[in-house]
Amino acid sequence: MVAATTVLALFAVVISAAGPGDGKAFSGDGELELAIKLNGETEEQAQGRHEQQDRDWSIVLSICALGATFYFGSILERNHVDWLPEAAVGVLLGFGTTFALKSTTFGSELLEYEQFDFEFFVVWLLPPIIFEAGFNMDVESFFENIWPTVTLAFLGTLVSTFIVGGLVWGAGQLGLCYPLSLLASLTFGSIISATDPVTVLAVFQALGVKSDLFSMVFGESVLNDAVAIVLSSTLISFTQVPVSQETLLYALGLFVTIFVGSLAIGAAFGVFSSIAFKSLAVEWIRDSHEDHKYIELAFSFCFPWAAYFCAEAMELSGIVAILSCGMTMATFTRPNLTKPAVTFTADAYRGIALIAETFVFVYLGMACMTFPIFTNPSWGLVIFSLLACGIGRLHVYVVSAGFNCVRTPTSIPPPISKTYQFIMWFSGLRGGVAFALASLSYIRNDFPTKCGGLPEGSDCPYGETSDSLALLQCTMMIALFTIFIFGGSISRVAIWLDVIAHDGDEKVRKNSREGQKPTMMKQMTTKLFDVLTIMPDSETGGGQNKSSRGDAKRTYARRPSCAPSSKKAAAQGEGLQPPPVDAPDDGGVRANKGSPFKDVTRDVEEEDLIKQRAAGNGRVAWGAGSDGNKAMV
Repeated sequence: MVAATTVLALFAVVISAAGPGDGKAFSGDGELELAIKLNGETEEQAQGRHEQQDRDWSIVLSICALGATFYFGSILERNHVDWLPEAAVGVLLGFGTTFALKSTTFGSELLEYEQFDFEFFVVWLLPPIIFEAGFNMDVESFFENIWPTVTLAFLGTLVSTFIVGGLVWGAGQLGLCYPLSLLASLTFGSIISATDPVTVLAVFQALGVKSDLFSMVFGESVLNDAVAIVLSSTLISFTQVPVSQETLLYALGLFVTIFVGSLAIGAAFGVFSSIAFKSLAVEWIRDSHEDHKYIELAFSFCFPWAAYFCAEAMELSGIVAILSCGMTMATFTRPNLTKPAVTFTADAYRGIALIAETFVFVYLGMACMTFPIFTNPSWGLVIFSLLACGIGRLHVYVVSAGFNCVRTPTSIPPPISKTYQFIMWFSGLRGGVAFALASLSYIRNDFPTKCGGLPEGSDCPYGETSDSLALLQCTMMIALFTIFIFGGSISRVAIWLDVIAHDGDEKVRKNSREGQKPTMMKQMTTKLFDVLTIMPDSETGGGQNKSSRGDAKRTYARRPSCAPSSKKAAAQGEGLQPPPVDAPDDGGVRANKGSPFKDVTRDVEEEDLIKQRAAGNGRVAWGAGSDGNKAMV
C-alpha cells in the first residue's frame, strides 16, 4: 500500500515535470516566442494548448490512481485484510497523488484540474451508482420495508438535522469548539445527517448482507441523500430571504413537489422502457443471437439517463428519478429481456457503477489536498460533531420500535430485530455526497462570517477560518473517520452479528411469503406485470399475457448479478427467461433447432468438425455417443 502510494507520487512528479504548465513554466519569454513561431500559434492558442496538456495529464493521474485502487484493493481482499476497505485505499491513493503534486513547484498547476467538482460528481459519478443499485436491488424486499425506510429517510433526517445542528451550535456557544452561527449549524446538520449511498453500497455489496437489511439501509441512504440536498439548499436560501411562515410553507411544498415529481418521472420512463422492450420481445426471442444482448444493453441505457436529465431540467431531483427508473425497469423491463441480456445488463451496469463509486473515493482523497482541509482545523468541532451524529442516529431505534408495535413474528415482513437496528445505526457512513454539498457551499461562500458572526471589533480565536471553511473541514474529517473506522470495522461487526446472506435465506423468505395475503402494493404490481411484461410461450418462444402471476413468478436478482443461481432456474426462467430448450438429441450439440438463442447450423458444423478432428487423431469426442456423454470416434 505504501509502495503503491510512493510509485504514484513519483509518477505525479515526473508528469508535472514533463508538462510545461500554462506557459509560465517556460524559462523565458524568448522560449515562449520561439514555441509560438515554430507552431504558428498566437500566445492565447499556445497557452490554451498547454492548459489542455495539464488537463490531460491530470486525467492520466486520476486513472492511474483508480487502477491502483482496484489492484491493491483486490490484493487486500484476497489476503482478508478487511480492516482497510477498498474505499479507504482509494482515499489514500488519491491523497498521495495530489500530495506529491503539491510538494513540487512545477506540479501545482495540475492541482487546479484535480479539484473536487460538484457538477462532475452529481452528473457523471452518482447517477450510474444509484441506477445500478436500484436495477439490481431486491425490489420486493424494498417494498416490504417501504414505510420504515421512508420514515427513516424523511422524518429521521429532519429530526437528526435539528439534533446535530442544535448540539453543535450549543457547544460553540459554550466555547467548547468553533462557534458556528445557528443557520450554519442547521445547514451542517442537514448535510451530515444524510448517510452516503456510495459508501454504504461499497461496503454492503462487498459483504453481501441480507437483502431486507440492504434494502432498508440503501433505501434510507438514497432517499435521505435527496432530502439533504433539498433541505440544505432550503436552509441556505434563508441567508437571503428572512424566515417566515410563508417561506416555510413554500419550502415544504417545494420539498414534496420535488420528491413526488421525481418519483413519477423515473417511474414513467421505466414504464416506457418496458413497453418498448415488450413490443420487440417476440421477434428478439425468436431470432435471438449473442449480438442481441449488446443492442438490448444499449437500448436500456437510454431510459434512466433520460429520466435523470428530464428531472434535472424540471428542477427536480435526478437522483430520485433515476432510482425510481431503475426499480421500475427491474420489475417490468427485465422480464422482457432475452436470456443472455438478463445477466449481461446486470453485470455491465455493475461494472460501470464499480468504476464510478471507486473513483468517488479517489476523488475524496484528492480533495484533501486541493481544498484547505488541514489549514487550522477546529478539532473540537470535529469531536463534538461526531458525538452529535451518533446521538442524531438514535432515531433508528425510535422508528423501529414504532413499526415493531404493528408487526408480529409471523408477519411479512417480521419485526426489525435489535441486530438490524444496530447495523442501521452503525452503517450511517458519510462520504462523497456530504462533502460535495459542503464543497459547493464553501465555493459559493454561503457563510462568510467568522466565529459565527462575532460583533465588530471582536477577535476570533480561530484566525481567518470562516463558517463555510469550518463546515467544509468538519464534513471531510467526519467522512474520513467513518470511511476508515466504521467502514474498516463493519465487516467484522456484520459477521459477528450474522447478517451476511446465506444460500438458503432467499428460499426461506420465499416460503414464508406463501400463503400471506398480498399487500395493496403487490396486487397493483401484479396487475401492471400482466400488462407490461411478456410471458414465455413453451412452443414459439414468444409470449402471451397470463391472467395469474402464479404461472410466471419473477425471480428478484441478488447482487451483483440477476442471473438465476441454478440451472433449473435458468432453464425455467420463472418469468424472466425465454422458454426452456429441450435436451439435445443429436449427440451432444450445444443447441438444437428449438433454441431461440443459438445459430444451430453453425453449432452443428462446429460439432462435426470436432468429431472429424477427434477421429483423425484417434481421440474421444465428448458428447458424441448415444448415451449423451462420450464416445470413441
